[in-house]
Amino acid sequence: MSKTTENYGLTKPEVGEFFSLETWNENMDKIDGELKKREDAQKESDNSLMNPKFTEAKERKNLTSGEKIHLMLGKISRFFSDMKAIAFSGSYNDLVDKPKIPTVLNNQTTTEEGYALDARQANPNIDGTLAKQVADLNGSLNIVPIDVVKTSSKVTYTSYEFFRIGHIGWYNIWLTYAAIQGADKFEEAVFKFPDDIAIRYITGGACSAFGETTHGGIDSIIYSTEHTLSVRVGGAINQTFGIYATGMFLIN
Repeated sequence: MSKTTENYGLTKPEVGEFFSLETWNENMDKIDGELKKREDAQKESDNSLMNPKFTEAKERKNLTSGEKIHLMLGKISRFFSDMKAIAFSGSYNDLVDKPKIPTVLNNQTTTEEGYALDARQANPNIDGTLAKQVADLNGSLNIVPIDVVKTSSKVTYTSYEFFRIGHIGWYNIWLTYAAIQGADKFEEAVFKFPDDIAIRYITGGACSAFGETTHGGIDSIIYSTEHTLSVRVGGAINQTFGIYATGMFLIN
């Protein structure tokens, strides 16, 4: 018998040739062995699907449709490895490079940066807060009436206002004088403040004037007494001009 099958080498008898049981058994053993191999390979394949072996990918990459399961699992493993503790715990303490949250302070004395002001500082109904201090300051701002106790027949218009802000006073005075002839001539206006305002210090006064090029102006702002303020106007040559004086002083 010289003929055999192509794949498994089973012996094939010629037509009319004697075929012994021994040869038959050899063929059957070969067939049985090949079937066993196929069965074992199928079991191994099934086990590889149920308990696959994989190697973690070296870098994060997205899954690709149709790729092998062990490659997919390696990519998924890479994603899990790269996740930080915060991804699972949700705890702020697990953050890396945590942002600095300013410390909230309820005071107005801190000179260092990195702190936040307590919201209570915006409540004007709480003593000592910034809002309360601003409200008190605004509440102390008022216009106090003052009287003109001395003037001149040459004064055609006088207006004035006095702002009181706590222990600081601020005055604005507007005077319009008729012509004062002669550079050595002066007119004076005196303003009296309420008795409860005792002037302690005058910073001086600024003034402006209008009229022709030749005119007088504020000669001096005189601190007469505790309660009065004198403004002396210098002479001019037959011109009408206005004087605006402003200044600040401390009060009791």
